[in-house]
Amino acid sequence: MSAPVDFFVPGVPAPQGSKRAVTRGRKVVLIEMSKRVKPWRQAVATVASLHPPLPAGSPLHLVVTFRMPRPKAHYGTGRNAAVLKASAPSLVARTPDLDKLLRSTCDGLTESGLIGDDSLIVAVTALKCYADGARTGAHITVGVAVEAP
Repeated sequence: MSAPVDFFVPGVPAPQGSKRAVTRGRKVVLIEMSKRVKPWRQAVATVASLHPPLPAGSPLHLVVTFRMPRPKAHYGTGRNAAVLKASAPSLVARTPDLDKLLRSTCDGLTESGLIGDDSLIVAVTALKCYADGARTGAHITVGVAVEAP
């Protein structure tokens, strides 16, 4: 059994959003609506490609912590502009959707060659939280899943 792969992807995680159909001649092309998703997938692919591929065909467990930037409304004003309000949450319970963040991240992992296909992921543990002093991005761990009893 191979050891899990653990790494951090800096940047602002972007969701895999909706696609728009565009006709080019007789061909219909799907275009990604979000301009941020391609750079995010590429960032994931670049960092993930630094690691050796996981065993082909093995079921995988993905653990991701998305560290998102805080909105300015979570901070005080005036001389307290750098002070976090007591009422500011630590978890991101708003857009972007967690499932859409996972879709773009899994596509990046597949593009990198770290995993053969994202259909091999059989278990996911994911969290969206605010960065709070840490860099924005995603901490990702991928390993071979343990078989169910």
